[in-house]
Parts: sequence; C-alpha cells; structure tokens
Amino acid sequence: MDLNGSENFQLWRYWEDNFLDGKLEKIETEIDNAPGRGRVEWLTNDEFKNHYPLVSGNGTGSVLAFSSTRANGKDNKVYTIDLSVEGWNPTLVSMSRWIVDLKNPNNEPHEQLLPGIDNNAGFAIRDAQFSQVKGSTEILVALDAYGDFVSVVICNLSSGVIRHITTPNPSLSPIHPIPWDVKLAAVTAHFAVLLANADGWCEIYRYGLLDSKVEKITMEDHETDMVGPVRPVLQGQEDNRVVIEHNSSHVAFSISLLDLSQPGQLKLEPILACQSASPGFRTQDPILIRFESFDGLSIPALVYYPANMPPTGKMPAVIWIHGGLAMQIRPGFRRPVLYLLDQTNGFTINELGCALIMPKVRGRAGYGRSYVKLDDVYKREDSVKDLGSLLEYISTSMPKIDATRIALNGASYGGFMVLAGLVNYSHLLRCGVVQSGIGNWVTFLETTHPS
Repeated sequence: MDLNGSENFQLWRYWEDNFLDGKLEKIETEIDNAPGRGRVEWLTNDEFKNHYPLVSGNGTGSVLAFSSTRANGKDNKVYTIDLSVEGWNPTLVSMSRWIVDLKNPNNEPHEQLLPGIDNNAGFAIRDAQFSQVKGSTEILVALDAYGDFVSVVICNLSSGVIRHITTPNPSLSPIHPIPWDVKLAAVTAHFAVLLANADGWCEIYRYGLLDSKVEKITMEDHETDMVGPVRPVLQGQEDNRVVIEHNSSHVAFSISLLDLSQPGQLKLEPILACQSASPGFRTQDPILIRFESFDGLSIPALVYYPANMPPTGKMPAVIWIHGGLAMQIRPGFRRPVLYLLDQTNGFTINELGCALIMPKVRGRAGYGRSYVKLDDVYKREDSVKDLGSLLEYISTSMPKIDATRIALNGASYGGFMVLAGLVNYSHLLRCGVVQSGIGNWVTFLETTHPS
C-alpha cells in the first residue's frame, strides 16, 4: 500500500488480537492499535517501492522475502529478513534467477542458470514456484525467454534439466504448446494451475506434477469466467484445493474454492461471504472483432452492443481506450465503463444506447513481445494510426453504427490516445472525453518516478 498517491509502496504487518485480551503493547512503528482491531505497523517506510511479500512455510514461518527498489531506486531486487529477530535489516539476495532456501535462510543462495537461452539477454522471469511434491527438487518458472510469449517450464534443480510445458516451439518438445501468454497461477500438492490469455479470454489448464500431463479444464456454470488471482489452500500434503477470484461479463468479483483433483468438469464451492449478486441492470457479453490497420497488421477489439438495439436505424458509438502502455482490456465485469451514467464515465450502453468499442491497438499486452514493441519510441504514432483504421472499418464494415456519431473516451495513456485521435481525425469524430490524459510527454517524463 502507498500513502497519498506516492506510488512508493510499503510493506505492513497486521497483528490480530483477541478483544478480551485488551490492547497490544505499543511499538514505535505502529499506526493503529485498538482492542478488537489489532495492531498495524510499518515494516518499510522509505522512498522505495516494496512489492510481493512471501513468508516461508506457506505463510506460517518467520522469514519474509520481498522485492524492492531500495538498491538504486529503480531496479527491483530480492531481499529476505527474519521477522523473529528484532530490528529491520533485510539481506540482499540479488537477481531473480537465484534460489533461496527459506526453510534454512542461513544457506547461501545459489544462482540457477536456465539452459538454452542467453542469460545476459533481456528476458523476464514472471513467476517461479516450487513443486509441492514431497522430496521434489523441481521449480516451475514462467518466463518469456523461449519465444514471443510467456511460457511455463519446469526445472530440476538437482540435474539442471528443463522440461517445456507450454512453450509454443515444436523444436523444444513441449508437453502441451499454448500459443498465448501463460500465467503460473498456483501450485498445490499434485497440480499446477496455468492460466492462458487467449485473445483476452481466460483458459484454465491443470498440470500434473506426478504424471506431467496438461489438461484444459472448465468450471461448471462458469465456463467463460475470468480467473485470478489463485491461491493454494495447502492444508496437508494431499490438499489440491485452490481459492480463486473470478468474475464474468454478468457478475462482479466472487471468491470460491476449487478442488483440482475432481475428474471431468470442475465444480466451484462458493465461499458464501464472498459472492457477488447479479447486478440490477442489463449486462452483455462482448464480441471480438478484428480490423486491418494501415500496414496490414490485424488489430483486435471488443465490442459491446446495447441489449435493446433499435430494429432499424443506426446507433452512435464510443471508442474507449484504456490506460497503461503494455496492458490489455479483457472481457470481465465492467460496471463503471458500461452501465453507470456517472461523472467518471459519461457514456453508457443502457441509458444512451451507444455501442462501446475497445480496441487493443499495437503496444498492448497479450499478443506477444513483438506486438508490445510495435509502438516503441518513434513508432508511437503508429498506434494512433490504428485508431484511424478503426474509424475506417466502422464506416465500411459495421452497418449498425452511425459513423458520423463517434466519440473517443480514455484515461491516462488512453487520454493521450484521445488527444492524438482528435488532432489527427477530428473530421471523423463528434467529440472526445479525456480523463487524466497525457498532454505533454516531456513534462510527463520529467515528473514521473524513475521506477
């Protein structure tokens, strides 16, 4: 959590107390301490970004590992600290491909280089989790070093042998190639949960740690839900349950239990206190379209039409461009954008009868590293040209939409896209709405935190 929007995220510790025991002993770094509420204290309180805390023993141990920019204010490095010892003096572990035994923090960390890649080249390790099989020395790693997409491999720390699980490269003999970014979501006693980002939709896979088989799974009555995050329960050596957060185009976020050892289609066990009710307004599923941009590149977009479309005539449309650079719009629950008529999102589907088009212009995530880099530096305007191609596509290939009544709407980086679209294509647009948009890249870069 950060304070006052500083974006310097800090780590906190919450001490739960029993109401009958009274107030916990006061300490210097606490910010709250009251009977029945417990005590909240700062672990870090500095000008650096501190992320991804992980406690040993699946949360029951005393060793905390976390990433921080404290080394130089820019690059993330891994640190560990024993919380059972008084004082705050984290130990630098170093780079993300070093292995640390949190059960025995006195052991020296050792570097684990991955074979078949140039370890000096620019690649990112997105996640790494140890196998929970008793006696195993294997670690599952999600990284983008073996191609255009993030894939999952499994590395035997004893032998150094790598097995490719989802890498979409036949020459590497993958167990189950998946030509999309794949997230290593959770590891249970006998399974790993893999989430594939397939054109924005979520595909769930189960990897067997004992039989090395990959199986695509679906959840009964929730086949199209967006899933994540996922956390293992791990209450015993045979526990294959996970806690998942899920949502859809029709229902907001809920939390449920899922037993991965079930055969066939899996059934969610709702956690009753964490279920969202169906909203009191109409909801729609988006459709995926693709249009050709100025250079022949295929650009995907999500389109939402009003539930009560007029039988004749044409409807106006809002092109909504999301914020962030290497990010992606996905077909989950979108109440603020789609359905509410409020000061943040002034256009709706239900009240105004507008179609909503969400393009994934070049530079967005989900379509490989090459796609993300297509608007880098001097190619920035190419993503704006994608908007021009979308406007042309609307006029020629979307007969339900009135091409003379098109608005742009976007926030942050999406706000920049709105401004650039208005400059270049004002003759094709009725208006634009900018929320916290970037209007001057020079001042933006001068005043943005370096990390």
